[in-house]
Amino acid sequence: MLQEVTELRRLEAVRRDFVANVSHESKRPGPIRAMVETMVDDPQMQAAQRERFLSRIEQQTLRLSAL
Repeated sequence: MLQEVTELRRLEAVRRDFVANVSHESKRPGPIRAMVETMVDDPQMQAAQRERFLSRIEQQTLRLSAL
């Protein structure tokens, strides 16, 4: 009896990739940390730049939460 396993193998590969990506991303808070440190180190940062940093921090934390 023959059984098509192409789709099963593709789904297994997708699952492995997803797990690897989530694991990698959860161990890398670097971009968020760098933006926060920059803001702390530069109390005279322009308001527009501060808003961009805060927006990016929010986007990154939401992305991590979704993962």
